[in-house]
Amino acid sequence: MNTLYENIPVKNSKTYRSQTVQQVDVSQMLSGRDGQAAVVGVDVGKEKLYLVVRWSDGQTHRPVVVLQPEEIDLALTRIIHGAAA
Repeated sequence: MNTLYENIPVKNSKTYRSQTVQQVDVSQMLSGRDGQAAVVGVDVGKEKLYLVVRWSDGQTHRPVVVLQPEEIDLALTRIIHGAAA
């Protein structure tokens, strides 16, 4: 069996750098997004969750790292409930 590996060039690696849930500035994330729908994608690992907010216009917010289980409540409060407020 042959395995094909693809190297995807990334122009700016800082775009894909994650931030901790404590670093998330919800007011900045929501700035100019009044009434715009968003979806939160979750990549689940054994010790960490990676959350990415994707707006209805296709733009995304930086990935957010959430340690589980200890930071799940914080993530829900800051990102999910903060966006609904």
